[in-house]
Amino acid sequence: MRIGIRWKLIFATGVPLLIIVGGTLAYDASRLRAVAAGRMGAYLEQVAERYAAAYDGELSTLAQVARSAAAFLETHTDLTERELFDLVRANVGQHELIYGACIAFEPGVVGGGASLFAPYAYRGPDARPGDAIRVMNLAAAYDYTSGDWEWYSAPRDSGAKHWTEPYFDEGAGDVAMTTFSAPFFAADGSLRGVATIDVRLDALRAHVVAQNIQDQAVPAIISRRGVFLAWPSAPESTLMSTTIFEVAAESGLPALSALGKRMIAGERGRGGYTDPRTGERMIVVYAPIETAQWSLGATVPENVVMAPVHAQMARHALLVLGMLVSVVAIVLVASTWITRPIERLATGVRRLAAGDLEARAETTSAHDEIADLARSFNSMVGQLRDHIAQLTTETAAREAFESELRVAREIQTSMLPRTFPPFPDRPEFDLHAVNVPAKQVAGDFFDFMFVGDALLLLIADVSGKGAPAALHMAMTRTILRQIARDVESPGRILELANDVLAPDNENGMFVTLVLARYEPRTGVFRYANAGHPPLLRVRPGVAPQPFADATGALLGILPDQAYEEGETVIAPGETIVFYTDGVTEARSPSGEMFMDKRLLALLGDCKTLDAVGVCDAIAAAVDAFEAGDRGDDTTVMALRRRA
Repeated sequence: MRIGIRWKLIFATGVPLLIIVGGTLAYDASRLRAVAAGRMGAYLEQVAERYAAAYDGELSTLAQVARSAAAFLETHTDLTERELFDLVRANVGQHELIYGACIAFEPGVVGGGASLFAPYAYRGPDARPGDAIRVMNLAAAYDYTSGDWEWYSAPRDSGAKHWTEPYFDEGAGDVAMTTFSAPFFAADGSLRGVATIDVRLDALRAHVVAQNIQDQAVPAIISRRGVFLAWPSAPESTLMSTTIFEVAAESGLPALSALGKRMIAGERGRGGYTDPRTGERMIVVYAPIETAQWSLGATVPENVVMAPVHAQMARHALLVLGMLVSVVAIVLVASTWITRPIERLATGVRRLAAGDLEARAETTSAHDEIADLARSFNSMVGQLRDHIAQLTTETAAREAFESELRVAREIQTSMLPRTFPPFPDRPEFDLHAVNVPAKQVAGDFFDFMFVGDALLLLIADVSGKGAPAALHMAMTRTILRQIARDVESPGRILELANDVLAPDNENGMFVTLVLARYEPRTGVFRYANAGHPPLLRVRPGVAPQPFADATGALLGILPDQAYEEGETVIAPGETIVFYTDGVTEARSPSGEMFMDKRLLALLGDCKTLDAVGVCDAIAAAVDAFEAGDRGDDTTVMALRRRA
């Protein structure tokens, strides 16, 4: 039996459409389900992240009070008992969420012998705003050095700051609280005691919830051991006494136990479990409160999410079926008229798909869409030929450019010192440097070498980018090394190098650099600066300061230039930081520059780090500031004189 092309077209169109419609409905059901769950999950994630950020912010702010007190006590070791009580009372008064503050001394530090002394100030369990702050000697309530009190034993044993697992403080605060402890030390490094602040858990929860009262969900909070600290759907008696793992075991919910393990591990994410009592599927989103190593989770029943999905699917099914009927009717009417010119066009398409760029579709004098499509196809084939030819040319040019960049980077990298520590047999100082390349090759470089008993240090930035900058860098480094073997004065070395580079510098390339001569035995540091950013001096107890400003012109522009020298003495424990403008001129995605102020603030937190730590901290800060889109090389070198 002969079946006409019209019916073939109807069957060929109708059957796949039925399959597609069924698949589309199934897919849409799955997609709508996922979208609904995703929206609710996204909402819960926002709630969780907002609450986590609020808790983190509050806890970090409160912890700063104890950190500041510990730092103060390390520099003021002669405070009287009255002054110590005044200090803890002032610490409590700094923030409404600080329930108590303590300065607990090691045995014998105050009073001699084995005596304990721990001035403690607190608000009282029923205190109201404006009530007087109470004080007591915590040593009279219990022996905090016995090892039973985490707030003292943890920082004492580790020497590090510490947030405790929440606990009920019997004998002193008499409330559920968590404590932040900051140890403070004597000049010889021995522990003198611990400065603390106590945060009352119910006050902290109320404060954070009040800030986020617009949220429809209030998350539950668990400690690092899984103990519930906040649980909106449970009675108050379960707080501080029940863990998420106990709830999971009693309810027969291994999925909830697995969620608890991920939460106390500090992870963030989304999961779920089925409530055995109701059979409902529950969606759970969790996020860490990193400051205290807690975690919080927000939940919602899945049937709440899916309620609107079924109604939308019914409407969608009716719409799709109506479209199917319309399409079949149109195909029935137009199949004969459309088939023949489409076949001619298909022939041209098949030739093009086979790789024939000379393929053409036969056209007619008709002025309908099929004829327009055939003419457009012929035009497209011609444009495709031109595009392929242009793409071939551009690809060759790009490969040549990238090859030049690779060569330039290899030249630059090969000239930089690679072995660290560079002088393992010289314990008098600590030296490290990093060079993080940008997408395009720049001319940053650093160098160091011993000339006699003195260490010669150099950091420089060559103008321009690409292979010319790399080659100019190599030439400059070679000239400076050769001159430095015979000349001690940094200023004179720059004068001689400038006289070599300037006469033949037809391209106008120049170099900014700082050259220094350091005597490890005496700490004498002599330097000359050819238009480079100043050096930075990092000393214990003093804010980082710039020094060694430019003492002469850019290197390689004009001959007969003089470069004055500066001299200082590096004390034990001090660090000298060399850097290029790739650090201070780094730009964020919004266009903001890193600037000297941000670099000095960063170094203020690096006073105790060694040279490796200082270099890595600066490189990491710049990378984070630029969000990985590096516009210039980041080059840093740090010299630290050891005690």
